Amino acid sequence: MKIGTEFRVVCVLLISLVLAGCVLEQFWQEEEKAITFAGEPVSFDSLGALKSFDVFVDKENKIHLAADTGERRFYLFSEDGGVHWAEPLLVSNVSSNSKQGNDVQVAASENKILIVWKGVSELPGWGAAQLAVSDNQGMSWKQLESPAKGDVAENQGYFSLAANREGFHLLWLDDREEEGNTQGLRVASSLNGAEWNTEQTIETGLCTCCWVSTVLSGPKLHVLYRGEGPRDMKFVTGSVGKNSWQPSVRVGAFDWDFVGCPHQGGALAESSDGALHSVVWTGKEEMAGLHYLVSKDGGVHWQNRQAISGGEGQHVDMAANSETILIAWDSLSEDGNIIQLLAKSENDHAMKLSMKSEGFARPRVVASGDNFRLFWTDLDKMGKKRLKTIKIKQINRKVKQ
Repeated sequence: MKIGTEFRVVCVLLISLVLAGCVLEQFWQEEEKAITFAGEPVSFDSLGALKSFDVFVDKENKIHLAADTGERRFYLFSEDGGVHWAEPLLVSNVSSNSKQGNDVQVAASENKILIVWKGVSELPGWGAAQLAVSDNQGMSWKQLESPAKGDVAENQGYFSLAANREGFHLLWLDDREEEGNTQGLRVASSLNGAEWNTEQTIETGLCTCCWVSTVLSGPKLHVLYRGEGPRDMKFVTGSVGKNSWQPSVRVGAFDWDFVGCPHQGGALAESSDGALHSVVWTGKEEMAGLHYLVSKDGGVHWQNRQAISGGEGQHVDMAANSETILIAWDSLSEDGNIIQLLAKSENDHAMKLSMKSEGFARPRVVASGDNFRLFWTDLDKMGKKRLKTIKIKQINRKVKQ
């Protein structure tokens, strides 16, 4: 009799557990997209302490990386999405004035790899554009003459380098007479990285100490930079090789009147449907912070402005793959420095992720295949900047109904 009772109790318990499991399964059965870190971070310890870095992904999803220590420049590459990296190859052992926010640049076109950085001069912080090209996967490098011929002060910076199979496009900022009224956004193009056409001025009267962002889309070169008055970010599109530029427009139109330089550029990307996406920073009172905007007419109009951070958000970057836009930026909280990540899918579904960092991380993101890769600098125990990277992937996770 006792055995029979125990048997019935066990059966009831088992049935209850099965039913509970079914209820829980139904409770969690709805799924949503999310982003997560995948694997362990890769640390580029062999590079030592860095002043600046840049990353570029070509059409074969090969990742090209340039790193600047201030004394030397190195080139690395990965052919498996950033899991494994070739040994660092020396590009130049001449000192530079590159720094984060005014970074070394790298791009690739066919078998040519081009690296650009800010040189040094007798005046602190000044320096002319320095270029080096390789046609043997970085094994050797040839120093090139700069296309910036018209700047007698020989002080260019805030370079942005774009490339595709048809060649390279180098943009930079300078103030030719260093009198505050000759600031300009300049551009030069090259088929092979070695021979450059005559530099062209895209626009004058702008801020020359905020970084420039570019997107190369077929024959169109899209450029995001900061204006002078007001100090809003501006956008312009040109036809490659024709020196034909549409009228510039403000992105966000905050009407921010400010005398000085915020040292904050923006971020620009193009999604698979041809829409342009930007993130810009403003210091205007009650609106300070990062704002996300979209243009579906080639940058003529910018809409759907959304604030994604307060004034503490800075150093923004973004990338796009076939389905998702990923935005990364530095943020400062009560718990210290944080890298914030925001992904937006085609239906505007927002996915968030974050990680702590030692000091400002100056995050960079690139799309590689169906995934993304985050690069950033962390401070070591000696306060030196060390470069790290980690994969970011999109997943489906179950959520409560």
